[in-house]
Amino acid sequence: MKYLNLYSSRAKLPEKIPGYYIRLENIPAEKKADRRAFLQSIANRLNIKGVDCAVVPKQLTDSFDIAILNLSEDKISKIEKGLSRYAPKVVGVENVESGIIKAAWQNRVRTHLTKKGLIKIGDRYILKKDMLSDSNYKSALRIQAVILNGYPSMYIDPRTRVMISLSNEIISKADELDGESEIRVRVLPNWTGGILMGKSGFKAGEKEFPYGSKMYSGDKYWRVRYSIDFITAEDEMLDVYIPSYERTFSYPRKCVFLEFRRGMTLPDNLKKDPDLRVKESLGFIKRIQPIQFINRRLEFVGPITVSDMGFKEYNYPSGSNFYVIVGGHNRVAISRVHSALRKHGPFAGAIGGRYIVFYPDEINRKLVEDAFNKVENTYSGLKLGELKPYTGVGDRGFIETGTKVTDYTSAIMEARPKLNSFKDRLITVVVLPSNYASEVYYKSRSKLFDRIFGFNPLRVQSVMAETINEMAESGNTAYPASVNIASQCYIKLGGTGSAIWVLDEAADTPIRGISAGSSCYAYHDVSRRPKMKASATAYSALTDPYGRFIATGTKPVGGEKLTPTTFYDIIIELLEKIAIFNGRFKEIDKRRKFEFKRLVFAKDGIIRDEEAEMMEKVILEGVPEEGRDPIWQVIKNIPMLPNDLVMDIIGVNKSPNKRLFEFNGKYRNVGEGTAISFNERTGLLVSSSTHVGTIQPLEITLHCHIYLNTNVPTPHISEIMDEYFRLTHLDWASIFKQGKYALPQILTQNLGENVSAGVVVPEDMVLL
Repeated sequence: MKYLNLYSSRAKLPEKIPGYYIRLENIPAEKKADRRAFLQSIANRLNIKGVDCAVVPKQLTDSFDIAILNLSEDKISKIEKGLSRYAPKVVGVENVESGIIKAAWQNRVRTHLTKKGLIKIGDRYILKKDMLSDSNYKSALRIQAVILNGYPSMYIDPRTRVMISLSNEIISKADELDGESEIRVRVLPNWTGGILMGKSGFKAGEKEFPYGSKMYSGDKYWRVRYSIDFITAEDEMLDVYIPSYERTFSYPRKCVFLEFRRGMTLPDNLKKDPDLRVKESLGFIKRIQPIQFINRRLEFVGPITVSDMGFKEYNYPSGSNFYVIVGGHNRVAISRVHSALRKHGPFAGAIGGRYIVFYPDEINRKLVEDAFNKVENTYSGLKLGELKPYTGVGDRGFIETGTKVTDYTSAIMEARPKLNSFKDRLITVVVLPSNYASEVYYKSRSKLFDRIFGFNPLRVQSVMAETINEMAESGNTAYPASVNIASQCYIKLGGTGSAIWVLDEAADTPIRGISAGSSCYAYHDVSRRPKMKASATAYSALTDPYGRFIATGTKPVGGEKLTPTTFYDIIIELLEKIAIFNGRFKEIDKRRKFEFKRLVFAKDGIIRDEEAEMMEKVILEGVPEEGRDPIWQVIKNIPMLPNDLVMDIIGVNKSPNKRLFEFNGKYRNVGEGTAISFNERTGLLVSSSTHVGTIQPLEITLHCHIYLNTNVPTPHISEIMDEYFRLTHLDWASIFKQGKYALPQILTQNLGENVSAGVVVPEDMVLL
């Protein structure tokens, strides 16, 4: 039996909940954002007094501001009197809208947990005593208040929040950079990402901040507005640039933390298995219940089963039951792909090439050479082709450098003129030093991709210094590492159209109403600004339904938000690239063909409702104010594009506040390929397995199904999840164990990390 990390109240809400809608005619805030913040402050104060209420949703904002639930007339009269300065108008309703009830329940949970000594930091709650501890690892809980089937409920997930305090050295460095800082930080209370600019030049008690109709000194402001009461008047203030607002704000130092670097993982001892998560959740519920809501005393039970909620369960083939095609068009199970490569070679055939290596002087030259001898042998052993060093530069292809960023960039720029004259396939290997690895990784790529003086961009493979040391030894880790490096080099040398293996059945086979092998996948996101004055960049990566790489694309967009014009231009560019690829690489083999008819446009993250509405409107109507025709009209006028086209827009949330367990004596992880649908458009997919901790499923949502010059039924979310899961069996960078994400999403994530670091990535460059 399958369980969710869902805990539900024993009591169901009544069918109808009466209440009051209030309009405040005299609010001291003109801007929409300021007005909503002011209204939320009123709702927060009422919540603290035990009144269940919420700011009304957008569709009601023309008429009302705040909704109050299930309150007697005498109490509403007192509230009306307390709000008299804002000229309130009160309207009674027999049944408050469900969206407002949900928001009021979320407010009640947040207020209740605050009273129990927890502080909300972004999407997590942390005990106040833990906030003040010296540890970088804080015990936390992700809690999502929901109403399901009429029952107030909570998704509860015990987690760890990594909160790294800023050192004096880091703050001084930001000051010295004088507006050019690239130091990534997170700020309270919402854990918003920003760039540290340096000291503000004043203390918390020396400046006042507005909230509602009053002004508060910095220490009091944080307590009144955010319930953060550990700020003192003497606390130092720091300037942080927040890209999402395109403004710099002052924050108390205690509210600014160094960002947890991507790629880092929690220590194993902090990873909680399913049984421990359930035990901690039950203990937490025992400590906080009951919760008072609309005059009801709510107590909770759980975890709740999938079947009790009426959700549907699915199981998709994986491992020995999932098949791919390798060299010679041989069909093999994905679990046997390594042995199949040794026998049959890769799907796209042998691709030979040369390599050079930049390595730091902290590593012995012989260790580096021994490690790459193993990569060469593995490359040929898997029948990928022949990989040899290019001896025309350095010491027979090996270039020693220092350990600093400038050492690497200088060595690269010195070698590039000689490399530009080499016409065969070449890949540059950068061995990252023990320190400054992240900076070297991005800066070296920037120099190798740069088209300066007409030089062609160079393909890059990065390897950690510790990996070289492991490979040079004769231990068990040497061969798997050399296999993964060899496979990545193969794909990068091959470029567009290359694949070590492809899917036996096209990923879109489960989708009703379309021909299998007609879909293309474009994953998309908008980068964070690498520094304050830089532009954000929209980026995407493309693959076909069998797993062949097509291209990447980037476009500067200014702010970190997708605009209608940018989205339109991205779609047109994607369609053109796909059409060209379709013309060149239509045939997979005699049995499989790619005939483009459907574009799956997916966002690596959550798509908000207003963003999905914008996308659909742009596709159907174009951007008429800028002379951009509807997409259906464009495809009719471009011969290389299909006359009829289906477009599905999906969002892939990589870390939803939802877990899936099964019980067999104790709570355990479910197997990969397990999925549940909440409704026709949203579901959870477990796309990987783990031996430590608890699997984090993906939450996948179909936001829009658009058909142009044709009529195709809307796919069910179970079909979309099946399609996504098939694409996770294409992780060429991890031959022995397939990863969690679909191939186009992996490519997009890697592209995004490079773009966010300011690297200009060529469109035909594969980033694995």
